[in-house]
Amino acid sequence: MPKQELGFEILPLSCNLSSSQTHLNHVIKRLACLSLLLAGCVDAPEQSSVSSQITLDTTTGIGFVGKGAVQSSFGWNNAGLQTNAGGITFSYEVTGIYEQSCLHAAGQHMTVQKTFKKTVELSAAVAFAARRNPQDKVTGFNLTGIAGTAGDAPPTDLCNPGQSEPDSVWTPDPNGAYPVVTQTSGSPAALYVTFAGVSHQIWTEGESSEADDETP
Repeated sequence: MPKQELGFEILPLSCNLSSSQTHLNHVIKRLACLSLLLAGCVDAPEQSSVSSQITLDTTTGIGFVGKGAVQSSFGWNNAGLQTNAGGITFSYEVTGIYEQSCLHAAGQHMTVQKTFKKTVELSAAVAFAARRNPQDKVTGFNLTGIAGTAGDAPPTDLCNPGQSEPDSVWTPDPNGAYPVVTQTSGSPAALYVTFAGVSHQIWTEGESSEADDETP
């Protein structure tokens, strides 16, 4: 039987898939990164603002330090923080400038000024987020109070401290600007985190502070 002509020509099909394939690859890569984040496989030091992770009442020693503040100081990832959390300590330092008006027996007047630094050790407990994180990863540190204080306390008499010179001709001036020892200025409290003898300042009193989100 002779062939019958169909009356039309079948042309080869040609499609440019390069643009679509590139877009598809980009989407796949983004989905893969998202999967890693959701799985908790991305383990890098916290990069959020340090001051926003810290609260501290210097009167009571009560407060909180988010894990990111510690990680940023030592360059630790989550695994490093988990390993070293038990060795972390906290303290704050405060400097005060005190003055007192003094009177000489011959009628001379003088104002004595002294600077005193105090270091306050804080008690701390590691904070976990067990409900949100079944592995009990560290989320920060609860500051639970004052553990101890070091440094010289200002005396009650700067004209003749401790009556070290019983025959001193200098005595407090009752009519002076500072008849008793008075703190006239000083630096705000500075909070330090310490590990293995290495300390880093992580906060200064007066900075804006909000509790850190508990990031697993």
